[in-house]
Amino acid sequence: MHSFRFLLLAAFFAAFPISGREIVTEDAPSRLTVEVEVPSYQIEPGLNGDRVVTDGFTSSGKSGAPDLPWYGFQIASGTQTPSVSIEPLEWEDVALSQPLAGVPKWTTPKSAEPLKDATLFAAAASLSSSISPNEIYRGMSLRKIALPLGTYNEGSNAVHMLKRFRVHVAFSDARATPDTRTREWLAQAEVKNVQGGQYLTSLPRQASLAKVSRTHFNLGSSYLNISIGDHEVDGFAEDGVYALTYENVRDKAGQTISGVPIQNLRMYAGSKDKPDFRVDTMSGGLPPTLKEIPVQIIDRNLIGTFDAGDSILFFAHGTSVWRALTGVFNLPIRWQFESDPYSFINHYYLDWSGSGDGAAQRLANRSPHGAVDSLSVTPHYLRAEHDEKTGSCDLSNNFDKESGYDWSWYIKDDCYNISNPRPVTLNAAQLRSPAADTLQGNSGDTVCVGVFTYTGTYSNLSAWRNGSQMAVLPNTTFFIFGAWYFAPALSGTRLELDSVQWSGTDRAFKGYTIRYKRNLTWNGNERVVFPGDPGRWIAYKIQAGAGVHCLRVESGVGARWLPVQSIGGNGVFTDSVGDGEDIHYWLYSSARNVDPTSLSLERIHTETGMAQNLLTGNGNPQYLIVAPDALLTQAL
Repeated sequence: MHSFRFLLLAAFFAAFPISGREIVTEDAPSRLTVEVEVPSYQIEPGLNGDRVVTDGFTSSGKSGAPDLPWYGFQIASGTQTPSVSIEPLEWEDVALSQPLAGVPKWTTPKSAEPLKDATLFAAAASLSSSISPNEIYRGMSLRKIALPLGTYNEGSNAVHMLKRFRVHVAFSDARATPDTRTREWLAQAEVKNVQGGQYLTSLPRQASLAKVSRTHFNLGSSYLNISIGDHEVDGFAEDGVYALTYENVRDKAGQTISGVPIQNLRMYAGSKDKPDFRVDTMSGGLPPTLKEIPVQIIDRNLIGTFDAGDSILFFAHGTSVWRALTGVFNLPIRWQFESDPYSFINHYYLDWSGSGDGAAQRLANRSPHGAVDSLSVTPHYLRAEHDEKTGSCDLSNNFDKESGYDWSWYIKDDCYNISNPRPVTLNAAQLRSPAADTLQGNSGDTVCVGVFTYTGTYSNLSAWRNGSQMAVLPNTTFFIFGAWYFAPALSGTRLELDSVQWSGTDRAFKGYTIRYKRNLTWNGNERVVFPGDPGRWIAYKIQAGAGVHCLRVESGVGARWLPVQSIGGNGVFTDSVGDGEDIHYWLYSSARNVDPTSLSLERIHTETGMAQNLLTGNGNPQYLIVAPDALLTQAL
């Protein structure tokens, strides 16, 4: 690759911070014992009474529970729930000046209201631990164990706190032999039973793949890098079916490409595009994040070699995508916008070394189906993200160019004045509307405008168009998505916002999505069609669409052609999708040519060569991430 990248991965589960003493005194396959000594306790005023605190421990976080510190840790576990017992070794009574407070209920990130749950307070009279369900970390089963550090009887003027204690965990399903492959991963996850956990959990073994899809790669000395993308995060203009001509490849690769058998041509994409097979990285220089994607070879003279007049058709997209949501087929919003925060450019790679096992991936044809339902209108989505002119600001109120930017909208003059909140308005110059579309004026059309913010942002938000307030987003706590609805009054209503106004102390506004019903009318321009309701066969009627082509895009990969029948000047194709299946349709009349300036010939780097490039600055590395070798195979 043109940039050299290592990988740094932190453990997904973090251990609870401990300021006292914590010792694992027994770590056996069927038993774990942890001894803990807690530092001194202090009393602090709460919203409705006293709260007990100590360094390194936090409360349960459960609203209404007694506001006492808790101790928690993580274990490797089998399928059976382990048993937990607490052995007190030393107690300390801590006097209260007023009744014990409950954990408050936070109504916003900066304001809370007092709350006491009688059931939770009654349960605090004795020690009891909680055990989480199994959580999967790199295929291994882990659990969290938590317990309060004291007991309390409602009406008492003191709390009975553990000063020193042991926690015993017993496992009933330990195996006779360990899976030693888990040791390093368990240490990364910071479980307490790194030794015994090897007898309880295991790493998943690679399943055997069918011979037709088992693929080994040993790339040749060079390959062609195809860069797709622009600098518009919320735009999809770069998406489409591309034609890479023999002449384009020859101009970059020279005569080495001339006469190459077409069965040797393979195209690879990044890890966000997920065909159903894995790359074996042990046999070659191809990074394991690359996957082969289907292409179609146009062999003009039908002689089976790649030469003058030939071309390669493939679907490519930029770093912004629509992802299907699961379990929401009966809700208004079924697709969610995602973008890469680190790059505007997506890369595809053409290899012609012919070293891959099995047949190269080719675009397939899907047979037509006698559909039960017919649609000429489907939901459509437009997106507006940040504008580079507005800059960005860290929610922690720190603006640090060295550590990079948090991609969100904010008012530059107010970035440092978050402590002095006032209503904020993004004007038309700062608020970039999504690619404007015009409604056809269907009877009963409804437009849904969804606003996405960062979790924890609390604001009163309203949208304005032509000086008129369209709607106000209702107050919600910790919302990530909200929506308002309005019906267009006239045919030809344009979907544009000229300002967004909000108030509150957190000024992060990530973007908004517009969803509306759109006619399936062909106007000569490429377009995406989102599927109708899942679980049924549908005939999509493209008005004036006779002669258009339709590609079924599966998880970002153009996978198969759907035949388009010409009926009365219209184009009709049929398909069925499952709930949450990441599929959409790409309509076009002719493939666009790959921009020759987006092509570059690259060579396989050896480890020595890449290290030398880092030392000298050659190779123009974009970023460097460092990780131990043990992480690379499974992490990528």
